[in-house]
Amino acid sequence: MVKKSERPFQPEEVAVYRKQFSDLLIRIRAYTEPDTGLLNAAFSIAERCHYGVRRKTGEPYICHPLSVAAILADIEVDNDVIAAGILHDVLEDTPMTFSEMEDLLGHRVASLVEAVTDIDNAIDEVSEMLKEDVDIMSDSKLITSIRRNPQALYIKVADRIHNLRHRRKHRHFRHRHKQLTTENMYTLQKVACTLTTIKLFIRDVVIFQGTRLVPCTPGAVQT
Repeated sequence: MVKKSERPFQPEEVAVYRKQFSDLLIRIRAYTEPDTGLLNAAFSIAERCHYGVRRKTGEPYICHPLSVAAILADIEVDNDVIAAGILHDVLEDTPMTFSEMEDLLGHRVASLVEAVTDIDNAIDEVSEMLKEDVDIMSDSKLITSIRRNPQALYIKVADRIHNLRHRRKHRHFRHRHKQLTTENMYTLQKVACTLTTIKLFIRDVVIFQGTRLVPCTPGAVQT
């Protein structure tokens, strides 16, 4: 999970992420007809739930799920998966419940979001656990969920890809650990079809990135 802060958005910031949503619809139209009712509802919910919340970079947090949705559109998933991508942090980070989301957007979208929700909020004593333990339990939950709903994998990998693009200031050994976890996650599931495309995304983002990575050792910082 990316640490966040809260600060009211400026009008120009709202204009930027709303344009990001408009651009998402254009991406979708390149391969299918967007379900504008569903996608507008998902965007409205995400905008309301994440309003005022910022990433560590300072940008409105909603820019992250919209970027995840754009990655999903690039691999041409259906409207339900993209809607779930827009909402993938809502159950984890906001008071909205599964039942409320299901009532508003349907069972499939809510189930996809639930499948990629980190286990942090499901563990009563999570504050006493190491972050690495939480990550492991989250991935275990994800694998179980994917067996029931394989398309959840696309959302989780797209989420990891976008976060990895923004982690250049993180310690490289953790960055590398997250890369390997991401690769193992989809390899274990042996999902076909668009995995070649996803693997190329990960390879480009994590391994090359246009910069030279320092050795994978504790304390090493990527520059």
